[in-house]
Amino acid sequence: MRFLLKRKEGHNERFLSYLWRYYQNLLQQGLLFLLALLFGCNNTADNNQTIANTQKVEVKSIKEYVNDNDFIAITPDVYANQVSHSLISIEEQQNLENQMIAATYRFYKHCIQDDKGRIFCNLTCGKDINISEELFQRKMKDIEETNKYVEKHLKAGTKYRVGKLDEKYLNSLLNYEAK
Repeated sequence: MRFLLKRKEGHNERFLSYLWRYYQNLLQQGLLFLLALLFGCNNTADNNQTIANTQKVEVKSIKEYVNDNDFIAITPDVYANQVSHSLISIEEQQNLENQMIAATYRFYKHCIQDDKGRIFCNLTCGKDINISEELFQRKMKDIEETNKYVEKHLKAGTKYRVGKLDEKYLNSLLNYEAK
């Protein structure tokens, strides 16, 4: 900074010296503040992790979620966000996954598939099967996309494959275990 101003008077030099010391002091305080902030956040994360590790959550199975018919409030966005964060416990992650699979089971249990692979659902809203409306709409969109895929190949006369929606599939959902 000293080279920016011409030294015409001794006053300017003292002023520049004062500004330089002030700038250095702010820089030091800023670095100390950043270090304190970093160590403080790190300490908080360690404390949260310790709390998460000591407070075990009971894992509810897919079958329990299906049979209890409790409302599954999870949405696809929340599910993706929660699972991607490592701050939640393994048990909480397992519960989220089990809820998603149970919701999928509840949904497809009320659907039928024709011999071409198109899927039809007789549900009107998430409330019908006790799942969030956002999740219900996502499942309906999945069916719509599958049916478009089938129709495209039927019109083009090309071969295609879609998964079968049958008892075997539904049982695989009920008996799913994370690897």
